[in-house]
Order: sequence, then C-alpha cells, then structure tokens
Amino acid sequence: MGAAQNELFGLLKHRCLRSNGVSENLAIKSYKQGDEYAILKLFEDTFGKQMSMDYWQWRFMGNPTRKAIIDMAWDNDVLASHYSVSPVILSVQGMEYTTGLSGTTMTHPDYRRRALFPTLAERTYARMASEGMAMVWGFPNNTFSHRRIVRDLEWEDIHLVPNFRKLLTEGRPFPEPTNNLIELANVDARFDLLWSQAKGKYRILAKRDMSYLNWRYERNPMHEYTLFGHVTDDLLLGYAICKHYLNDIDLVDILSMDDAVGFDLVCGVAKWATARKAEAINMWLNFTTPLYRKLEGFGFYNGEPITYFGGRILQSKPDGSEIYNFKNWHLTMGDSDVY
Repeated sequence: MGAAQNELFGLLKHRCLRSNGVSENLAIKSYKQGDEYAILKLFEDTFGKQMSMDYWQWRFMGNPTRKAIIDMAWDNDVLASHYSVSPVILSVQGMEYTTGLSGTTMTHPDYRRRALFPTLAERTYARMASEGMAMVWGFPNNTFSHRRIVRDLEWEDIHLVPNFRKLLTEGRPFPEPTNNLIELANVDARFDLLWSQAKGKYRILAKRDMSYLNWRYERNPMHEYTLFGHVTDDLLLGYAICKHYLNDIDLVDILSMDDAVGFDLVCGVAKWATARKAEAINMWLNFTTPLYRKLEGFGFYNGEPITYFGGRILQSKPDGSEIYNFKNWHLTMGDSDVY
C-alpha cells in the first residue's frame, strides 16, 4: 500500500471519528476470516431478516473471479457498518475488465448519520483502484440510497431499468417454440463456446462463461433456476434462465447469437410458464434492441418495479462515453444480486 493510499485511509478514518461522537475506538478494517458471524448479525439488525451462512459463503467467498472486497467500521467488538463489492468481469467491446458490483451496504441503526457509508465506500474504491479494478457499478435499492450514492460517491446515473412484463393470459399469444428449444440439465462446455462467439455482438455485458454461470445459478443456495437452450447439431446458439417468483416467472438471463434465437427462447419460456399456470413473465431487456420491439408486439410492457442503475469509473479506461450510455449495455435481472 502506497503512502498516498495510507494518507487517504487516515483522512477517511478521521472523517468518520469526528462525525457524531463515534467511539474513539472506531476502526476501519478490511474483512478477515471469522468476521462473517458479525456481518450476519449486522444484516439481521439492519434489515430485520436473516442471511444464511451458506448464502454468504457463496456470494462473497465463492465467486470464481475472486473473493469480494469488504470493508467495515468497528466500535470495539461491535460491527457498526459494512460495505462490499463482488467482482464481475465486464466485456467492453471485447476487452475484459475486472469490476465490482456494489451490494449489501448496511449500517447498524445505532450508528447511522455518521458518514460511515461514504467513508467505507471511498476506502473500498481506493483499494479497487490500487488493484486495477476498472469501475464500481450496481443498483441502489431506493430513492434515498440512490441520492446518496450519486451525491456523496460521485456515481453516474446510467438508466432507470423498468420491469418488462407480459401477462400470459392477455395480448397476442406466442407461437410454438422450435424443435431446437430444449430444457438443459446443466451448464457445460458449450456455454464457453457460445460466450466466445456471442460476446462480440454486445458492446457491454458481464462475462457469461461456464464458470460464472455455474456459480451464479447452479450453485446459488437461495433460488432454483430452470435452464433452456437453443441447440442445433449440438451447437448451443443461445440460452435462457428463469425461476419462479410468487405467481410469476422471472426470465433472469438470456444470451443468444441473434434475435431469432432470442425470440425462440422467450417463446419456450412462455410455453413452460403457461404450463405451470404462471400469471406473467418478468425480465429486463434493453429498450433499443430489435428483440425488445418484437416482444412489445406480443404484449410485453414496461412497469414496476423500476430499478436505479449506475456506476463510477475508477481508471482511465473504459471510457465513460461508452459505460454511461445505457444503449451499449446487455443487462438482465441476473446481473443484479436480487434475482
């Protein structure tokens, strides 16, 4: 760690100590093994619900790219606040950058209004920058969080992402999917080949290779997902991943070589959802794509919930004119940690 970084961390700690009478023993520290027990307790104290240890280990330690970066504020043995980013490889016009997905920001009710959130975030961003990580991005979960992130952490708004929804009993019915549409038992090596061929068709998207998809969906301890593929002569030309949510189906991820394959995948999910008496399909889809416009013709429409999406570049590249333009992004529900 360089002298400049040490100086920054010192200033951040001073800022935190002087804010509102926090104990002089308050310390800003990075995660070490064993802290997860205090993190889970803080989560329950903050949100009034529990996070399982299995989920925490999967989410923060099991990522195939690298472990999460976690910074915390401690008042003696009391964990007062927590900020973390989970690593995500972004492909930007074919160039891969390691980035961080911001999430699980929390401060104990007894320690709020003391600048702990921006203090920890700036420390985390300094660590990320020193390790060559290109940017932080994510989905602020409400108006208050969004306002603070833009105001205090210099994030740029990229888009307000609406829920793209189709009521299955209304509007134009979907055609039957082709015989190439099949349900798949697991993610296999064909997904690596699909990724290598499809990534060039999108300007910006998170890396979706076999390793990532296995971690994100197959090993997820909270949700069960169903996987569909469009397969021709054992060649995978696209996939869709979905899950149940109440009486709906969330189409959480989709990637395809072309729009015809993408439409066939949505038709397959619609048929599967209808057979299970689901009320609707929900998804995220960039409004500038031909597939979006085609699905509008079959009754998909924008509605709630609406999700804030933004980020902050930490290096000289990638270029902000690309990153901060939502038209460049292939973004799905699965890019968020919520779905």
